[in-house]
Amino acid sequence: MKKSGLTFFDMIVRFVALILAVCLLLGCLAGNIDPRDSKYIPFFGLAYPYFLVLNVFMVLWWLLRRRWSLMLLSIVIIVVGWNVLFRTFRISGEEGLGPKKDSTAMRMMTYNVHNFSPFGGHDDPDVVRAKILQVIREENPDVIAIQEYFTRFTGALDMTDSLKAILHTKHYYFAPSFKIDYQATGLAIFSKYPIKQGGLITFPGTNSGNARSLLMCLLTISRCASTMSICKASRLIHRTTNI
Repeated sequence: MKKSGLTFFDMIVRFVALILAVCLLLGCLAGNIDPRDSKYIPFFGLAYPYFLVLNVFMVLWWLLRRRWSLMLLSIVIIVVGWNVLFRTFRISGEEGLGPKKDSTAMRMMTYNVHNFSPFGGHDDPDVVRAKILQVIREENPDVIAIQEYFTRFTGALDMTDSLKAILHTKHYYFAPSFKIDYQATGLAIFSKYPIKQGGLITFPGTNSGNARSLLMCLLTISRCASTMSICKASRLIHRTTNI
């Protein structure tokens, strides 16, 4: 008996699977693309975990439907981003506390510090600030990208001075989204490596009260140029280029 052709539902599922596969591949490539060349592809990198889960779901769907070739294709697309997968989900690694065992490794951290203030306003602000600084001290990152960063320019609330002392570095880049005479808030990157260049991209269609922006820094690490990008309320994107 002649097999029936594809149903409308089958075509819709295949179209959705194609879109998810393309999005996953863009997520894998995002770390190799300078945000100055493309403002939007980095966001696929931020959404990589979600596209990964959806593509795993498609593998299971093709398995249940016994579409072996499509299942294999979905698996290949996931495996193509194997390196990105293990950079995103680590099941082993070195703890942040104390000196690194491997001096060639780079320890990176991203942290939304909520302006170093209590969330909801119920805790003591001084205690909250001390706890946040203690977390950073214990993790001891080589590079830390901070969202909702706050600092006064002098005094006890000069968080920039505090972080420079904790990390034993003078290298940082701060892009204020709000600034007055004695304090500012925004995005910041602190690095134990020299910062060669930095810049901020503010995306269109956002207001100054809740602007979506991307902070980039070019670090000099041995004979490599390493680009660190941080988007508000997002994860760190890392790209390394030989120079």
